[in-house]
Amino acid sequence: MKWSPCYPYTRANVQTYTPVSKGIYRFLIKNKIFYVGQATNLQRRLLEHLSTHKRSHCLNRYLHNYSCFFRFAELVSTEELLSIEREQIRKYKPPCNIDIRTIEEITRTPKRFSSPLL
Repeated sequence: MKWSPCYPYTRANVQTYTPVSKGIYRFLIKNKIFYVGQATNLQRRLLEHLSTHKRSHCLNRYLHNYSCFFRFAELVSTEELLSIEREQIRKYKPPCNIDIRTIEEITRTPKRFSSPLL
């Protein structure tokens, strides 16, 4: 996997440098990764992060209060997106990503329902 250079996270840079292909992306401050994501259309997803008001409190704090950078790696296979994203989260432990172990526990643990009548 080949990563792009780091670019300042601006609308103009996303439109200029980011492809419309599948891939993984990172947000950084001073070479420290604070978020990892994956997308089937990198350019659209990075632009969504710039314009959305529904992103997490953590992501809002970083994107609005700091000079952030982004980089990406294009992928050919859609199947690779989730596994590589998880691998990156495990490796770098970005503070704005949900703990991947919590997600895996939720998806593995069967839901237990208790009836109030029993």
